[in-house]
Amino acid sequence: MLANYEVERIFIDSGSSADILFREAFDQMQLGDTPLEEVNTSLYGFTGEVVHPRGLISLPLTLGTCPAQRTCVLKFLVVDVPSAYNVILGRPTLSMF
Repeated sequence: MLANYEVERIFIDSGSSADILFREAFDQMQLGDTPLEEVNTSLYGFTGEVVHPRGLISLPLTLGTCPAQRTCVLKFLVVDVPSAYNVILGRPTLSMF
């Protein structure tokens, strides 16, 4: 569960150093009124393409089921590129859970 929304198609990427929320999922979650923090970084995709994030957003992520669930507030880079996934969880998040 991400910010009280059931999110499907989450990719676990142990090689990624960032958590990603794709713009289409961001829009579907109706988070448009939530201000994004400005970021001055670029991401490099699987094929070497450069992606410039639209911003950074802090959202609570809950994994697991009661009574063995855990919630942490994570910072997601919002990117506006097509993807089969809604979210990518990277290495730092995996170590938290």
